Amino acid sequence: RACVGHDIKLGAIAHDQVTAAPAPSQFRGPTDQVFSLLFAEAIAQGAKPVKPASGESSGEHQLADYFEITVSEDRLKVIARIKKPDFDLVTVEAIKEVLAEQEVCVGVKEDALIKTWLSLATPEGEPFVIAKGIEPQMPVDATVKYHFESDYRNPGKVLEDGSIDFRDRGNIPFVQAGVLLAEKTAVRVGRSGTDIGGFEIPVAEAVDVMFNAGSGTRLSDDGLQIYADSDGQPHLDAMGNVSVFSELKIDGDVDYETGNIRFDGNIVVAGVVKEGFSIRGGTLTAGQIEGADIELTGDLNVEAGIIDAKLIKVQGNVQAKYVNNSVIRAFGDLIVQKEIIDSTVLLSGECVNQTGNIIASTIVAKKGVQAVHIGTETSSPTRLRVGVDDHVKELVAGVKQQLKKNLDQVGGFKAEILALETEDQELHVKISESAYIQDRLQVELRKIEKQMVTLKESNDLLTLGKLSKKVRKIHKEAQDAEQSLDHAFHRQDLLVQDIQDRKRRISTLEENNKALVNEEIALKEFAGKTKAL
Repeated sequence: RACVGHDIKLGAIAHDQVTAAPAPSQFRGPTDQVFSLLFAEAIAQGAKPVKPASGESSGEHQLADYFEITVSEDRLKVIARIKKPDFDLVTVEAIKEVLAEQEVCVGVKEDALIKTWLSLATPEGEPFVIAKGIEPQMPVDATVKYHFESDYRNPGKVLEDGSIDFRDRGNIPFVQAGVLLAEKTAVRVGRSGTDIGGFEIPVAEAVDVMFNAGSGTRLSDDGLQIYADSDGQPHLDAMGNVSVFSELKIDGDVDYETGNIRFDGNIVVAGVVKEGFSIRGGTLTAGQIEGADIELTGDLNVEAGIIDAKLIKVQGNVQAKYVNNSVIRAFGDLIVQKEIIDSTVLLSGECVNQTGNIIASTIVAKKGVQAVHIGTETSSPTRLRVGVDDHVKELVAGVKQQLKKNLDQVGGFKAEILALETEDQELHVKISESAYIQDRLQVELRKIEKQMVTLKESNDLLTLGKLSKKVRKIHKEAQDAEQSLDHAFHRQDLLVQDIQDRKRRISTLEENNKALVNEEIALKEFAGKTKAL
């Protein structure tokens, strides 16, 4: 290449001169390297070298008889081996030519190390790692170890006749305040590598997991441990929140006497949850639900049935004798003893109705449907959809929709702030102009007042009258400027309040957006934990 840069006319080389040149692999010194380049270029121009005489082999063939290299499958190592020792033929320069032919350009050993190996190498000796790429560092996903039964699912005992004894709940886990509930191993980010050819070896991103301290718990300073903050039942919900539930007992019904209930723990209602009332909490055990609105992070256990419930959202399982004219969304299973009628059910788990009927209902269950009788000849159709998780898909779609709505609002508020700040800047200009007018009028008034003193002494009433009119006019202009200043300052105060209000709204929306992003991650993480049937 250096020769070509110096305008050497390769096309003028005679054919016999080219054929007389030695093979490229025999070149050793700098001069020979120049001729090697000339030789190669001449070949490119169409000249043909003389073939070796019969019985002779080329330099390359001779080198292959004495030395070989092997590239590993992952292209991270190049192993060199001596087949026959020959210090004249197998040199550092010859080896590097072979490496270059194999496109080995990363991690090649220093010449001194190669020379030392050549001086000691034998066919029986250990192979030599002559080049080594940069190995990738594989990422390590985050893991969580729970120190309690996180898959606890024992809301009641199913008897032989299909009924459920909610009094037999097995060994419910219980912890005391201060106990370690869960610990997380943080992700370790990977690092891409480089093969012996200089190509990047990419690695996947490390996968983090949701690890949140819910009610009744606290997170350690490093965010890697969750401890119980109170005595109660430990609980892990579908969104990765670890909580400790205490218990709230209601001896009668949930009605006007109790009002709506919000309690981050186990709720036990001896009677009925009446129509129009809502319950938000951990788990709920009730005698019956009639038209109530329920949202739980745990399980729902109903001794009788669920009737006319507009929406029941549960992160655990739902158990009841029957479901009638209700909408149920659950991350777990729905277990019913008798019938499901005129209802819509979306489950990330399984619908189990081994002793009853499913009539005029729509059921979507990721893990399938177990039933004895489905539909009747006279009822409206029953629609079953299994092996898909429309429940989580709809939740994710709702989160994305709300996130887009929030982002649009943030963009609107930012545009409003920009407009308000522009108006504030314009007010600054008006205030400066009004202040300048006031200063100018004050200077003019002081000048006229001096003139009026002189005119009074000279008893020049005509000129004095003209100046008096001018003073009244100046006072009017000054008053108008003062009012303009007051209005501008008042408007500025309102602008500051409006800007601060919109910044607070943006801050609230951005916090909400972070929660929505985490919720979306948790939903997708949950969906990936279980396989569809």
